[in-house]
Order: sequence, then structure tokens, then C-alpha cells
Amino acid sequence: MVLAREAGEEREVLVRLSVLLFNLAGFYGRVERHEDAVRSLEEVVALDERTGHPDLESDRQALENARRLAALTPEEREALARASADEQARAEAVAIQDQIGAMLQHGADRADLAARVDEAAEQATAAAEADSPEGDFASYLRAVAAVLRGEPAPEVPPGFAEPLAAIVEAMQEGSSNP
Repeated sequence: MVLAREAGEEREVLVRLSVLLFNLAGFYGRVERHEDAVRSLEEVVALDERTGHPDLESDRQALENARRLAALTPEEREALARASADEQARAEAVAIQDQIGAMLQHGADRADLAARVDEAAEQATAAAEADSPEGDFASYLRAVAAVLRGEPAPEVPPGFAEPLAAIVEAMQEGSSNP
């Protein structure tokens, strides 16, 4: 970083320095050095203002987000991370719902789909802790596989019932079509 700072005052050099600092801020955030992330992003914004960089507004937003995150307690950051992981798991469930619905509509073999979903569920289970967003997602996958096999759906965690119901509905629509 020292070499990048000493490379000169030309716009191209300053833009490269801004990009390096932005990436460094991302690293700091991932290793929970939030104050360092804020300092790096403050420098990014200052460089963007000097150079008229087109990412100025998005970099200002990143700085504000980093400041909010740095102001949280470790417990609050952990709760926020869990909520984000929950949201991501539900988004993946909806994506799977859409994919399976499309496959069923095109006449995919349910047993083959169930086997593939079972395999994904096993992988998700192996990578998940109990009572985690990943564990909830694995439970959803096991329920999807059961439904595809024609078995009753086991209970799924909150947030996953709607995508599962959509798969059941797609299956019923598929079986009612000649």
C-alpha cells in the first residue's frame, strides 16, 4: 500500500489506490477489524471525490454501512450475520422451488430429482451446525426430496413452508395435466 501511495498523483494511480483500499476494507470487514475498514473506506471516498470516480456514491454507501457495523456490539453483529444467513437460505429455497417447478413442467423424472435433492441435502447437512440457517436449509431440502418421492412432507423451519408448498402445487398441477 505504501508503494501505491508513493506512485504519484495522476488520476489513474489514485483510482488504482482507491480500488486497493476498497478491497482492503472488505478484508478488514471479513476479519472483524471494523474500525480499520471504516478508515480505509474514508480514504476511498476522499480519493473518489478527488478523481471524480463514478463509484463515489456506492463507496459512500459502503462507508456508511461500515460505520453502522463498527458501531454495533459483537452480539449485535452476530445477530445481523445470522439474519443475513437466514435471508440467503430462504432465497436459495425459492430458487430451488423455481428450478424444480420448471423441471417438473418439462417432464423431469421425480425420482431422479428426489435423488439429486437428497444428495444436496446430505452435503448441506454435513456442512451445517444444528439450529443454523444452513441446517434449516438442509431440512428444507430433505422435505423437498420427500415430497418428490410422494412421501408426506416433514415439518420445515419457518420461512421454508411457502417454497415447499409451491413445489407441492407444481407437482399437483403437473399430475392433473394429461
